Amino acid sequence: MSSTPTAAHALRMRLALAVLGGLAGLALWALTEADGLQEHAPGLFILLLGGLGTWSGVALALAGPLRLGRAMAGALAFALPAGGLLWLVGQRDVAPMDVLDEPGILAIFFLMIFIATPFLSVALQRQAPPLDYPDLFQTAWAITIRFSAALLFTGVVWGLLYLSDALLGIVGIDVIEAVLRLDPVPPAITGAALGLGIAVIHELREVVSPLLPIRLLRLLVWPVLAVVGVFLLAVPLQGLSGLVGQLSPAGTLMGVAAGAILFITSAVGRNADDAVRADLGARLLSLSVPVITGLAVWAVAMRVQQYGLTPERVLAATIALVLLIYGLAYALAVLRGRAGWMDRLRRANVWLAMLCILVCAAWLTPLLNAEALSARSQVARFADGRTAVEDLPLRRMDRAWGKAGQAGLDRMEAMSDHPGHEALALRIAAIREAGRDRAPTVAEAGGVDTVAAELAAWLPVRPEGAAMPAEDLARINAYWLGEWHNWCAPQPDAVPRCVVVRGRFGADLPAEDQAMILMPDGSGGIQAQYIRWPEATVTPLYDGQDLPVDAVRRILSGEFSLVPVQIELLELDGIRIAPDRLHADRTPGAEAAPETEDAQDE
Repeated sequence: MSSTPTAAHALRMRLALAVLGGLAGLALWALTEADGLQEHAPGLFILLLGGLGTWSGVALALAGPLRLGRAMAGALAFALPAGGLLWLVGQRDVAPMDVLDEPGILAIFFLMIFIATPFLSVALQRQAPPLDYPDLFQTAWAITIRFSAALLFTGVVWGLLYLSDALLGIVGIDVIEAVLRLDPVPPAITGAALGLGIAVIHELREVVSPLLPIRLLRLLVWPVLAVVGVFLLAVPLQGLSGLVGQLSPAGTLMGVAAGAILFITSAVGRNADDAVRADLGARLLSLSVPVITGLAVWAVAMRVQQYGLTPERVLAATIALVLLIYGLAYALAVLRGRAGWMDRLRRANVWLAMLCILVCAAWLTPLLNAEALSARSQVARFADGRTAVEDLPLRRMDRAWGKAGQAGLDRMEAMSDHPGHEALALRIAAIREAGRDRAPTVAEAGGVDTVAAELAAWLPVRPEGAAMPAEDLARINAYWLGEWHNWCAPQPDAVPRCVVVRGRFGADLPAEDQAMILMPDGSGGIQAQYIRWPEATVTPLYDGQDLPVDAVRRILSGEFSLVPVQIELLELDGIRIAPDRLHADRTPGAEAAPETEDAQDE
């Protein structure tokens, strides 16, 4: 294929990719609309969804450099194992469809496809060895630019459609709105616009070059190096006490390391002719990466030592270790001498990319089952007394760790000779019973207005004199209304299970436009949620289990205060709650609150 295609060829490619994108959008829509398939054959649905989504995306990525038929055939060969891996990871869940609600798994799946596609493209083009770094570098950047520009074009197309509909609506013509209401139309338009955009960007490949983003990224090498240098100089002076308290510092370190790797790779370029001439900044930044990633690994390891494994920590540890390998490879390339260090780093990048593909694939197989590893860790910690019953992530094991989590609960429940068995059995029974009780939907309970009116009658409000009108509740999302309606319904003993506290928890709104609701969390603890009007948003405070189990009763008895700290915090027994976080800080002399599993992972 010539580098300057004829007008006829360009038109055919535009039409072909627009049709391919539109048909792919329609196929994905039709698949997701197959309710019977999702209900009766969820494994097959996941297999088809993963395979079809991979095939359409990879085919669009390969088309242009490859003839359309070859691109579609190559994408199919890649889509089959990719769909199989997504099906395989779905088998970990009690309900296989739950895998589609796990952003971490989906991110790993898409990352694997993104990294592997350039290898497939170079291999199919047969113009260079499959592991040729210059071609892999150029192909990866070209695919990224084509998709980024095409997504932007797709957004412009939708903006134009909405503006056109609004313009015609002024004169009473609603044909565009009527067409867009047809369910198959939006996915078809999105897919066609994406395919058309990819085709046009490929035509302009001599103009739309990866050189622009690469040059811009190179400008950030020295600023990032300066910040990293200050951090590394301050570590011996300030200490690392803030590094092991939560996963956030480790995540920050990993984010900085990933950015540094991107900037270094941009500075090195695809070959010697494309690299920066002044390479001191890139070399120094390369030497800093193993230090940063080493600290990240250490922070995650300390967290695991304190509280055991969870799927989030397994993921954090995996990312940190991969980044550490990157850092060691980069540092080794530099330390072996300035002459040829960029060539060594380029060769390392090829093997490191393949390592990433293998790690992503392993994550989707039993070889790296984060839920199983986490369940075994928590069971072992309970068995040897390192973790008390109240600190075990029992609810998450039951509801979020799939079959492995529930098997872990069964193993702990069978430890009848353990000193904490009785308390553990009661908590597990309560969690499982709560999971079996399905709350009626708002529609089943009589509609939004009825549910809001009942909640307004049920919910006690503090401080005295404050109110929660039904019209305020009616503006809240039906999901939250259903949750509150289920948990806050009056009990036979007439003791309220929930309480609403009005206060100026956010400085930008008056107290009458804000509230917190405290309610049971389903596993024997108390959770807090923050509500604000006029947008009527609800923000869960997931670490609300730090609250005492009798928090509702004590607030109703007046054992709380609204503490002005520029904003107001809800204070109960020395614990202060703000909308953005739960303050575990206690007032002077108060006993420190125990840290629970929900507070460990952010």
